[in-house]
Amino acid sequence: MTPAQLQLLKHAQNEIISLCGGLDAVSARTNYGRSTVGRWSDVGNPTLMPYPAIVALESADGVPPIMTMAMAAIAGGSFVPDNLDADHKSVMTTFAQGFVASGGLTGAFADAISDGKLTPNELSNLDSLAAEVIRMWTAGRAALAEARANGGLKVAS
Repeated sequence: MTPAQLQLLKHAQNEIISLCGGLDAVSARTNYGRSTVGRWSDVGNPTLMPYPAIVALESADGVPPIMTMAMAAIAGGSFVPDNLDADHKSVMTTFAQGFVASGGLTGAFADAISDGKLTPNELSNLDSLAAEVIRMWTAGRAALAEARANGGLKVAS
């Protein structure tokens, strides 16, 4: 697994833990200790969530399959659940792409600074990746604005 892939998964874990109510709520839902859930949530800690915990969190009402989308992105594909309407798909897709782009930038930055210097080529690469992150989050904001203009989205039952 590349550093960028690890960062993508760590950011997805952090987001799904937040969406599921934080450390204590996730600890109760998954039957893992609060400190373990804290390691999952800490993007600087390499601990990854086991699959049963991912399933438990993604099955919560209104929680998008963020980890599944991140894993699909790592595998070179994409995944948006079939049961979402067009506004939901747009928001989910653009945010998944934003997470992928952010993870790529984070991983590339970690690789670039590992030797204690940033070369002109590394800086150019980071600039390109940062521009992609901005494009993806701008698309995400546009999807949110469109959904807002259409009366919002119901994300929990």
